[in-house]
Amino acid sequence: MQVDALGLDLLARLLHVSPSRRLSAHAALSHPWFHDLPFEQMNRLGLSFHLS
Repeated sequence: MQVDALGLDLLARLLHVSPSRRLSAHAALSHPWFHDLPFEQMNRLGLSFHLS
């Protein structure tokens, strides 16, 4: 599996050693990597977003 630069950035931020510098779930979902995913790929990954 290949991961692009945005995906690697997201992973690095999620796995940061320092909890205070680690992304929250909300911040992670706001990461540009999720915005670049085609709708079909989001469905295959089981991702869904609900507007509130």
